[in-house]
Amino acid sequence: RSLDLTGPLLLGGVPTLPESFPIRSRHFVGCMRHLHIDQRPVDMGTFIANNGTLPGRAQRARLGARL
Repeated sequence: RSLDLTGPLLLGGVPTLPESFPIRSRHFVGCMRHLHIDQRPVDMGTFIANNGTLPGRAQRARLGARL
């Protein structure tokens, strides 16, 4: 399978979009790490915009997650 991206890639959260844009969820709760696109690592510290995401593992302790 391949992914046709004609716009920006959004990870973790999305900005305010028109109501006609069909999305199922606006939020992600969890941890993303070791992201690779086309076998190349992506540095998530270098982003163009931040739409409410938080760095680090602040949610881990609150949710009791074990990674």
